Amino acid sequence: MVEEFLESFKTFNDIITDEELQYLKKCKKLKKLSFMLIEFNNPINLLSKIKYSELEILEFTCCGFTNEALKNLKEFIKNNGKNLKEIYLYQDLSEIPGILFSFSENCYNLVNIFLNIKNRQDMILLLKIMSQCKKLEKIHVGCDGKPKFFADPFMNEFTHHCSSNLVELNISNWKISFEISELVIKKFVKFLKVLKFSCDGDSKDLEILVQIVSELHNRDLKGYNIRENDYDIDNTKIVEIIW
Repeated sequence: MVEEFLESFKTFNDIITDEELQYLKKCKKLKKLSFMLIEFNNPINLLSKIKYSELEILEFTCCGFTNEALKNLKEFIKNNGKNLKEIYLYQDLSEIPGILFSFSENCYNLVNIFLNIKNRQDMILLLKIMSQCKKLEKIHVGCDGKPKFFADPFMNEFTHHCSSNLVELNISNWKISFEISELVIKKFVKFLKVLKFSCDGDSKDLEILVQIVSELHNRDLKGYNIRENDYDIDNTKIVEIIW
């Protein structure tokens, strides 16, 4: 049967029930599972019983959950978290309360993460995930283009938990000061390939800083872009650096 050899499954714009999950349960070789615009309105008890020995990628985009469905989803993460390498949550974490805690308790081998981190509580859980996932290569903290979370108080600890395995970091959904941006650039110029952040500094000062730090560390500056954030009244700059 086809489902026995299926490695990737994506479903969208639907309401999931245990009947639909019966098919997924048969996909023993599944490596990537994606849900887009899905309403988990029923208890979906079967979800808590599904185990995949090879699941590496889990993705949710604008999905909705009842309390009972969310409970079963957390059980699913508990059963499958140890093998996960990539998680993508393209939605507000407040819509799936407790999900980030479940990832922090059960996932230790993550390589790529995309999470909308917008408050102190979620930041603390992100730091926990970073501290235990030593092979992280890509971190992305959101993409709505509205940097409202002021991350300065957390950046010392955040940079501390970023290992040299990291190649791409996008924290442009946070707002940091010029002083902290200097700390960030000096830390990540040593090993990152792509760095993107939002800062309230002067455009010319930022450009000079990037050039000087890159030269000091013998990093070839392959790309540099800075632009005003149209959504921010404080004239926050979005900076992208490619080494």
